[in-house]
Amino acid sequence: MPTPWGSILAMITCLLQNRDAIAAYLEGQSYFLSLPTEAEWSKLQVLEKLLAMRERATTLLGGEEYATLSVVLYLVAYFRREIGKKDFRFGRRS
Repeated sequence: MPTPWGSILAMITCLLQNRDAIAAYLEGQSYFLSLPTEAEWSKLQVLEKLLAMRERATTLLGGEEYATLSVVLYLVAYFRREIGKKDFRFGRRS
């Protein structure tokens, strides 16, 4: 089932994958468009990871061929473990 965050995830993933090409293209233009700062790129990377986790959970919980209640505790533990990693701590000092 398509979700709004699925298209946002695809857009962010595409942007991050083409970061260097976008910057190179814009350098050759006569008009000025500002690119995201390094901090904003980092936040986009974190957002991509969070949305990818949400997409995996949605896919897993949307299964019709198996009992989805049995995976809820697994997903909660997975989210807690992943969000606790340094990758998700932008803007905070460790």
